[in-house]
Amino acid sequence: MQHRSLRRTEKYLLWIIGITSVSAFVMTITIIVLIMQGNKRSFYHEKVSRMQSGMITFMAEVVENRDDNTGGHIRRIAAYVECIAKELKRQGT
Repeated sequence: MQHRSLRRTEKYLLWIIGITSVSAFVMTITIIVLIMQGNKRSFYHEKVSRMQSGMITFMAEVVENRDDNTGGHIRRIAAYVECIAKELKRQGT
């Protein structure tokens, strides 16, 4: 069984999706850390959180346009991460 090689645009899309996934993961971890730090720097915390949330949403929309399943998965994971971060903050851990 022969497989065709990926086209240039397909390779480019895979590269973008990979970079986007890594960036979203790093930003998600950053948001969790900031939430866990509490209100020590609440002004900057809010600005950074809004900026990161906007970036994550934008990247999710880019991926979602490629595949409905993937976009839905990203939104579900974002909701889970938010719930986990809020619970960690509530517990003080």
